[in-house]
Amino acid sequence: MNPDEYPPRYKEVAPGWQHLITDEPEWLARPKLWGVDYVPLNIRARKQELKDRYFLRYHFELARQDWSCPACAAIISRYIDGGIDAFTEDEFFSDPQDSSHPYRRVHSEVIPESPRCKDWETAKNVPFWFRGVTTWLECKNHVLEGILTRSRLRQVQLQSWAEVQAWERWLALELVGPNPFRPIVFAPHWRTDVVTTLARIADETAEFGNLPILADALEEAGCDVPEILTHLRGPGPHVRGCWVVDELLGSA
Repeated sequence: MNPDEYPPRYKEVAPGWQHLITDEPEWLARPKLWGVDYVPLNIRARKQELKDRYFLRYHFELARQDWSCPACAAIISRYIDGGIDAFTEDEFFSDPQDSSHPYRRVHSEVIPESPRCKDWETAKNVPFWFRGVTTWLECKNHVLEGILTRSRLRQVQLQSWAEVQAWERWLALELVGPNPFRPIVFAPHWRTDVVTTLARIADETAEFGNLPILADALEEAGCDVPEILTHLRGPGPHVRGCWVVDELLGSA
């Protein structure tokens, strides 16, 4: 559907507050990450977690040079990838008067008069969440706000809004598929041993070079659905959460 022929529609949910109508025509005109909310319930949580991590990583990298503190940037990066552990938490909350402490040293180099750098307001939410002071959702929202503040400035500087929109469209189609309102039914006999093995290898290793081979195996098993075969044989890129791989593994 041509986006110019189908402009976005909004509904008023409160006085002065409008919400985008997310229906099938809107998806076909402008696929976006809200489509994850329409995938089957049994995989929605996984898809939403992957969507959040990819979204945070993309915008973090877009404005990475605007993070002045390497230590805080490293904490945010590890949080996005799910690599937060007790060692990281101890680093943040050890005695701030200890001049040998790595975070104290880095912060003092950035802002000599303060033990905390300007990135601390965002990065501190990660150990707060780890300690149970805040919920995961609160932490994610605070980190997202800090990342998007820098990302929006970078987008204005680089005039990269169209690029960001194209990236979100690609990720939405990769995670959700061509149309969440009309999901494609996968025949049970397509899931041969070869097919499921190839799909599992791709999902577990996050290496997707074998997807064209997976398409060939599906064809041999009787699959003739263009959307599936074209997606697997396309240039990608592909990521963990690929809608075809998830379906083949029974995740959907």
